[in-house]
Amino acid sequence: MVLGRNRNSSASRFVFRKIIMIFCVLLLCTDVFAGEGEDATEEKTVITILNARKTSNKKDKETEEDLILFEGAVKISVQKGNSKTVISADEIVYNRKHEMLYAAGNVELEQTDSSGAVSNISASNVLFNTSSLEGIFDDGRIVQAD
Repeated sequence: MVLGRNRNSSASRFVFRKIIMIFCVLLLCTDVFAGEGEDATEEKTVITILNARKTSNKKDKETEEDLILFEGAVKISVQKGNSKTVISADEIVYNRKHEMLYAAGNVELEQTDSSGAVSNISASNVLFNTSSLEGIFDDGRIVQAD
């Protein structure tokens, strides 16, 4: 009788170890395959508020999305990789969900690309995508430095 118990317990331990080993392999495989679809070279966008006299949160009346409102001598830096854009305006509204920034009133943009080339843009209004670093300028003027 005692020998029968030992056989069952050693068989149970063997099965238990096998189950644990399979579980660990599956866990490792999910970690490896989880990162496969991600682009390792994709860079993050860093937004820094350099100046604003007033900051507040509000909801968009139509979409109910959260917006951040910056008012009074606003200056914001948007950096992605080696490219940097500094935006100055009287007022800036930022929609984090869509990564869109709307600047109004005395808008000045200084954009430095990865090669170090600088462009200065002035406009009355700007709609700027903080992810792609592209924008739509209303009544704008661009000056590119050599």
